[in-house]
Amino acid sequence: MIFQLLFGNPNHKNLYFILPILFFWLILLSFNKKSFLSFFSKILFFLKDSFKFYWLSAIFLIVLLCYGFYLPLSYDESYTFIQFVNRSIFYATCTYPVPNNHVLHSIFSNISWHILGWTNLALIVRIPSILASYLLMNIFITKISKNNLFYSGLFLILLLFNFPYLAFSFQARGYSFQILIAVITLVIIFKSSNIKTFKDKNNLILFFSTLGLYTSPAYLYTFLPLYSLFLIINKNFCLEFVKYILKSGVFFTLTVILLYAPIMIFRGYESIIHNRYVAPLDHLSIHEAFNHITISFTEVLGGKIISLLVLLLVVFYTIVKRRFVILVLFLIPIILMLVLKQTPFSRVFLPLAIVVVVLAIADLKDGFKNTKQLNPMIYILFIGVSIAISTFLFFENPNGGLETSYRVKYLSKHFDNRDVYLTPNTHDYLKTPIEAYLQVNEINYTLLNKDTKLKEGSILIYSEKNIENIKILDSVPSLNKKVYVGKVVF
Repeated sequence: MIFQLLFGNPNHKNLYFILPILFFWLILLSFNKKSFLSFFSKILFFLKDSFKFYWLSAIFLIVLLCYGFYLPLSYDESYTFIQFVNRSIFYATCTYPVPNNHVLHSIFSNISWHILGWTNLALIVRIPSILASYLLMNIFITKISKNNLFYSGLFLILLLFNFPYLAFSFQARGYSFQILIAVITLVIIFKSSNIKTFKDKNNLILFFSTLGLYTSPAYLYTFLPLYSLFLIINKNFCLEFVKYILKSGVFFTLTVILLYAPIMIFRGYESIIHNRYVAPLDHLSIHEAFNHITISFTEVLGGKIISLLVLLLVVFYTIVKRRFVILVLFLIPIILMLVLKQTPFSRVFLPLAIVVVVLAIADLKDGFKNTKQLNPMIYILFIGVSIAISTFLFFENPNGGLETSYRVKYLSKHFDNRDVYLTPNTHDYLKTPIEAYLQVNEINYTLLNKDTKLKEGSILIYSEKNIENIKILDSVPSLNKKVYVGKVVF
């Protein structure tokens, strides 16, 4: 009864589809319960060093906390907050109106908000993403650079100047989760000396990839290239364990389906695979797919200069090491685009882009094994200068939709200690972030309708310029329109 009130009637057709999957999944689980229980100890063993304190990671954490504290929620964050975070956790797991619901992230963000939301800080909604970015830095230090200050510092600087990454590293979205999972997968493939067997590596990759796919189905564009890379590198084991690969693949596929089962039961599977943002194109050529992935990688690697340097480094070591299998990281997404007839948002390729950056630095480290360590103060000075320059450029050239955060921040000086009215036809690109700002800060506001009576001295937020008895205080652009803040004067 409660679920019907909250979510509507379940789709019985989809429910009958899910039940046999659940039954089959439980059978597979029962036959492998011993290995399943020991599996979690292997996860903890793999990650144990990643929770230690490292000063480089702490610096990165402080930078992200400052951004997260200072900036209001952007458009996508605001939509996530209003629709999935500032509601019950069950609603977040059962609703998927648009791809904005990065479900796993929404769950963690929902928990953090309901525990610490009394602070009225947008930062609280962003804590899960920031912690994932902090763990990413720790994993690089422990697994890739092996505590080498030079290469750890180089990675941090590349992250600081990759503004698309930097924007999503603290925003309340699921991209930092996906990036963390992608890098963990890369580590398992190439750098996991403490994971000995093929089966353990296979299961760990599938487990973390399940989390990535539950964050967003778009993680498929990262999972398939990385898992293909793993299988090709271990092709001899694939022939030996083909039955095990198929069985584990079926189990983890069913797990992903079951995780999305609440959405499919209450909203239908169409909301996940047939919503208007992922609808197939009428036509997509190989040339168009190649151009799209080239432009996307250039963008998410941090621009033309950084992307050129990183890709040249990867190509150089690919030729030197004759490791041409790396090409699957670029070929599989193209094939997937052609099969699905999609051209995903550039940010969908952000996890793969960071994987490429990690590969480039790992290759550089292997090529120069005797790099001389400098005085730590030199690193601190260089990183401090980099942070200052990065911060200046980051605010000059907003990425990841953060221009809406800047505009809401600018307008927010008019909102405090006043009655606020918001017109329904205020341009949505700023209306949603403004609503989220008002909700986060517990500022009372009213959505204007024909019966609403405005009070003298109250604030009106609107997009139509000519409204009687309104003195315009400020305005900001919202895509091709404007949003005005006015004071009611009779």
